Amino acid sequence: MHSLYIVVDHLQDWAPYFPSSDLITVEDYLSLQNKKMQHSAQVINLCRDYDYLGTGYYCSLLAEARGQRVIPSIRSINDLANHHYYRLYDNDLDKYLGKHLEKCGQAEAEELKIKIFFGKTCYPPLEKMARRLFELYPCPILEVDFKHTLRWEITGIEPGNLASLSEDEQNQFASAIDAFSRKIWRKPKSRKRYRFDMAILCNAEEELPPSDSKAIKNFIRVGNELGVDIDIINKHDFARLPEYDALFIRETTAINHYTYRF
Repeated sequence: MHSLYIVVDHLQDWAPYFPSSDLITVEDYLSLQNKKMQHSAQVINLCRDYDYLGTGYYCSLLAEARGQRVIPSIRSINDLANHHYYRLYDNDLDKYLGKHLEKCGQAEAEELKIKIFFGKTCYPPLEKMARRLFELYPCPILEVDFKHTLRWEITGIEPGNLASLSEDEQNQFASAIDAFSRKIWRKPKSRKRYRFDMAILCNAEEELPPSDSKAIKNFIRVGNELGVDIDIINKHDFARLPEYDALFIRETTAINHYTYRF
């Protein structure tokens, strides 16, 4: 049984990347019998077609019906399909995009398209926005269109296609998916098998944290002894929550604070 399924339309779509025993075609995934799968598994849906009742749509639909954690979820797919005109403004877009395009010798450009891989982009000035868009629309690959009229704005967001990535984009995708789910690259013999995965939300800069570093280390030690694999996360890791079975918040919480969202 697998704890992770990487679902593609055709095995050839994964040819540029490191082989993974978790790889499966959408046809095989859809035909899996319940007794042959782990219901708490995570599914990374990399199908080419997320259109309503397309293979990608049905893959996510079935994963949710099986009780598995899937990205993109049906909600994300529907959100991306039903918002054709975003007109999303950001006060920093003009500053960040202007500097970036000027550095690239494209100061007069009026349009720009970027790809976001699991919340990461190769455009350093747009990293914060990339994370935010991934949190709003959790999808392995997002294609974002920018346009400049009186100011820079986002005019479109849609799912990207794994099979159409350039060689440079393939490298970016490989790094991003590696960071997003370490389970893909771990060899079974090199990692103790844990029953559950838990995240602990901490802030190393908090002056009076609910748990100090010694306590956190003890949580991790005891968790491991009880069969729980534990990761330390911070405020930038909201989009990673679907990776885990549980979240333990060890920050001072407040309603008008990111801990409330977590």
